[in-house]
Amino acid sequence: MEEENTATVVEGHAVDLGVAVLLLVLVASLMGGLFLKKKHSKYLQEAGLATLIGVFCGLLLKLSSRQELLKPVISFNEDIFLIMLLPPIIFDSGYGMQRKVFYKNFGGILVYAFLGTLVSTLLVGLLTWAVGQIGFAKGFTAIESFAFGALISATDPVSVLATFKELHADPDLHSFIFGESIFNDAVSIVLFKVFMKMNTQMKADGSGLSAFAIFWAFLTFCWIFIMSTVVGALVACLCAWVTKKLDLRDGEHELTESAFVILMPWVAYLLSEAAGLSGIVAILFCGAFMGTYTYHNLSEAAQRTTVKFFNVMTMMAETIVFCYMGLALFTFHHPYSSVGIGLIIWTLVIVNIARAANIYGCSFLINLIRKTHKISKSFQFVMWFSGLRGAIAFCLALRCVSEFPTDEGLHGTGIFTVTLFYVMFTVLFVGSFMQPVLDKCGVLGANHKELSDPTESDKWDSTKASCCSEPKRFMLQLDARVIKPFLVNSAPLLSHHGGGHAHQSLESQPLHLEDHVTHEIGGHSDDEEFNGRLATSESVDGAREHRDSL
Repeated sequence: MEEENTATVVEGHAVDLGVAVLLLVLVASLMGGLFLKKKHSKYLQEAGLATLIGVFCGLLLKLSSRQELLKPVISFNEDIFLIMLLPPIIFDSGYGMQRKVFYKNFGGILVYAFLGTLVSTLLVGLLTWAVGQIGFAKGFTAIESFAFGALISATDPVSVLATFKELHADPDLHSFIFGESIFNDAVSIVLFKVFMKMNTQMKADGSGLSAFAIFWAFLTFCWIFIMSTVVGALVACLCAWVTKKLDLRDGEHELTESAFVILMPWVAYLLSEAAGLSGIVAILFCGAFMGTYTYHNLSEAAQRTTVKFFNVMTMMAETIVFCYMGLALFTFHHPYSSVGIGLIIWTLVIVNIARAANIYGCSFLINLIRKTHKISKSFQFVMWFSGLRGAIAFCLALRCVSEFPTDEGLHGTGIFTVTLFYVMFTVLFVGSFMQPVLDKCGVLGANHKELSDPTESDKWDSTKASCCSEPKRFMLQLDARVIKPFLVNSAPLLSHHGGGHAHQSLESQPLHLEDHVTHEIGGHSDDEEFNGRLATSESVDGAREHRDSL
């Protein structure tokens, strides 16, 4: 009995020590990142620093006698990441989206996110499988190769977007990379989930990869993505409707309304996961809809609180993941002898070829369709170069360890090892040279003629918008005439932005978009006149600029 009590005490102390180590690593990474910001570091970025600190601490633990004792605490738990850390990262992307520039390039963003990610996934999977079959390196099975292609296609340009924001990058380029990354994550996760289901089904049936299995996978992908989007949108609309009916803009219940808004994204995420759908897709669209509608029904204090909460959660979650990546280099058992250097080198080549096929191929298609404002070669190169990998790829690779057991070959652990090396390569090497490359391409600061007034990035310039199709016309009118009047109160922040409609509701101020639509398809309506007619909608959307300035 005494020995059991002693063992329990020792285990308790180990947990305390392990948590303390993780907190110290996190604090060191945050303080180091702040130092880099103040010094305007041109090469080493915050994500790279957090990874290096994790590597250093992992090495110390490897050399110490307490590694096995602390391993249960410092080991990365993908369930904690998927439930606690990943949702705020994805939600914040949708909640803080700058809609005007984003929607102006929405068609192109969808091409990169859907067609581009699919091309990248299939190309990486096919080439990785072929390398193993030919014998150039130790490879994976067909389903494992395509699962690897899906997870490694998930981009995470955190350092890139931070550099863009700090140095006032071209707003169109920013919207392309930002939009492609958030939708790309969702598409990659759904594709990965589909391949996992295929793997389970093939194991149960004892069958191989067939044409029917591929067709079934395509239908499954469409079903998961569409229904997950519906779940996220419905939860967000419910939240917007409730906050409108309660009329919380007086600011007397700041904590309650903030808590309500903070909890709703997890409701969308968990409902979607419980239904066998994709929580990531649900929470992404939940964030986009809540940022568009729910946000404007809140008091100013609650708006600031919710925005800052998710900003802080996102920063901490991303820092934790990059620290864990560094720790995993020494605290995880990697099958180096089984993987071999050849597979790692081939991965570097294959993934970059697939990324080039994604960006340059989709850009060619977009430029064929666009009559004006085509995507330049410098933009295309920056988009290809900025395809860093991070939290999503790392977590999905860790899940492969359990999905593809090691007793069947190197497979699960091999995928994790190769992914970890590629993620660290992009974060440490590519990320370090990001700012010089961006500056050389002339897309930062004063190098770009469109950036003489940084506030221009938030203005809806219809002269640069792509041709307005009938679906877009319909959605604009539906949003202005039906959805916003039903879900949104008059914006409480109008007094900060001026205008004569500060105390009038959307119901009494119907919005007419015909002139804007006419202008986009070749008519002669005046932009200033349209902006005047857009006053009520801009008063609602104007709070977005106030939020971004907080």
